[in-house]
Amino acid sequence: MKKIIYSIIFLSFSASVFAQQGNEATYTVSPNTNVESLSESKISTQRGLGAKSVAVTNFSAFHEIAGPENYISKVHLLLKETGGNYPRIRMISQTSTPSNDRFWDIRGDVFGGSTTDDFMQFNYGNVTYPSMSLNPNAKVGIGISTETKNLHVHENNTATIASVKLTTASTGDLDTDGLELQILGNNDLLHPNAARIINKENTQLFLGANNVPTMNITPTGNVGINSLFGGAPTARFQIFHDTEGGFVKPHINLITAVDANNGMIKMTNIAGSRYFGQYFNLNSGTAANNFLSFDYNGSTPILDLKGNGNVEIAGFTKMGSEPSAPKIKMKTITSTTGATEGSDSSFPHGLTASKIIDYSVLVEVAGGGVWVKSGHTHFTERQFDTEINTVNIRVYNNPTNSGNILSRPIKVVVTYTE
Repeated sequence: MKKIIYSIIFLSFSASVFAQQGNEATYTVSPNTNVESLSESKISTQRGLGAKSVAVTNFSAFHEIAGPENYISKVHLLLKETGGNYPRIRMISQTSTPSNDRFWDIRGDVFGGSTTDDFMQFNYGNVTYPSMSLNPNAKVGIGISTETKNLHVHENNTATIASVKLTTASTGDLDTDGLELQILGNNDLLHPNAARIINKENTQLFLGANNVPTMNITPTGNVGINSLFGGAPTARFQIFHDTEGGFVKPHINLITAVDANNGMIKMTNIAGSRYFGQYFNLNSGTAANNFLSFDYNGSTPILDLKGNGNVEIAGFTKMGSEPSAPKIKMKTITSTTGATEGSDSSFPHGLTASKIIDYSVLVEVAGGGVWVKSGHTHFTERQFDTEINTVNIRVYNNPTNSGNILSRPIKVVVTYTE
């Protein structure tokens, strides 16, 4: 009778225990355990009293790994590397296999005694270059595993543009939107391997310093300097000057590092066959030897400005806009008067006589320091006359009133037209 009673009590206790196991069953999870085959919603393991606990919860095909407490020292998931075997986490489709390269890997290397070759990489498939690489020195590589800068973006196809793109919600996110920093491919017809910054929006591109935009480029190609508050530049190159400063704050400052060589501003046609050149030379410590020079095609001089204030005009100068205004040049000729009264001095002018429109002759009086023109009669012994023909200029000593201008220096200034 006692055996029957004990059997009934045991069966009643077992029924209540087994009924609870359906909700709180505990299993040991090993490397070969198939979690998806378990019907329970929760599988828990614990390694030692107070050690890290791991919970794997299955709901809607997601798996959650959570630590028991929010301590920095508590590691939720640990992959330990031994022997340089690059531990990794792989994400793969149910229908994909590693052989068709459709998978993502997160892998890292912390093996060895030095941090110089440690890394963490994000790879897609069996590619040669990682999609992203991180190293212990806070360097990030995109498309490269040997990054040496804080951010290194590398394009491994030589015919493809390497680009860094910035877009916003207002610009849109298409290929034709935003701002790009680029290096062109080696197959670009005009500028292979060139670097460029491209604003793909129909707006201005600004560059600046000290948190202030200092240069802007319009969609039409106009460039402005310091024109943020002066508006968009309306010329191909425009400098906006908003402060006083006189000569100490020039708009453009050209510096030649080697004084013996000429600095140059060149204005040329598109073929480069014709140009105006503006040269400057600051080689000499003597102001008169330094110059700013204008020429045509590097061989035809036009204008020289000397450091001492002198101006030299090489071509003909037209004074006035009237069609009849002459284009003129001037030249100086020197000679000596005849040795006796009544004699003459004849010397060539070297010009086409029909081009000469004026000339002036001065003769120095004996004793020096006094010069007189032809026909002088205020003082005696200083009288002479002049004429000009197709070849020469002639100075005639007066037969009776030229005693103080015999064998004296002559200066002639001739004005002639083009």
